[in-house]
Amino acid sequence: MAASSSSALIPSSSSSLGSSSKYQVFLSFTGEDTRKGFTCHLYKALKDAGIDAFMDDEEIEVGEKFSERILKAIEESRYYVVILSQGYADSKWCLRELVAMESVAMSPQHEKVIIPVFYYVEPSDVRHQRNTFENAFKKHEVLYDPTDVKEWRQAMTKVGERQGHVINHESNKKEVELIQEIVEGIGVT
Repeated sequence: MAASSSSALIPSSSSSLGSSSKYQVFLSFTGEDTRKGFTCHLYKALKDAGIDAFMDDEEIEVGEKFSERILKAIEESRYYVVILSQGYADSKWCLRELVAMESVAMSPQHEKVIIPVFYYVEPSDVRHQRNTFENAFKKHEVLYDPTDVKEWRQAMTKVGERQGHVINHESNKKEVELIQEIVEGIGVT
């Protein structure tokens, strides 16, 4: 559960993004929890460092189809920063993004990196869908197709198993330090 250094999260090869990548980073988050705070500050820090990042309200234009634009941005990105907050699993869009990111990242022809940020949640709660994640999935099981919910659970388990950044009340790390660590880790490749 300890936070890791950014170098452990970024592949050692310094392969280029390739011509198919429009964005270096796709930010996956639930707006209610982090949009106006952590995610906004991370997006600005990435942009200030010259890193092209996708954040839905900054990149989707009026009239564009949300789902198509999100899926295209996932395909066009090299890094996925998944900000797992207490409300993340409440959003079916976040869960759909997570399934798409895991699917693309697992494809052998892509070099994609998923970087989880456990934002005031425990990695084991994400991995095992406990606490707020359990409550969200109980609601989803009533409202949505069981096949979708199973995919969402599997993707949540996979992201919870990944090495990531942890920020919570027990950590001594400030949010600004974590943001800088993420930016520097992405910027070195």
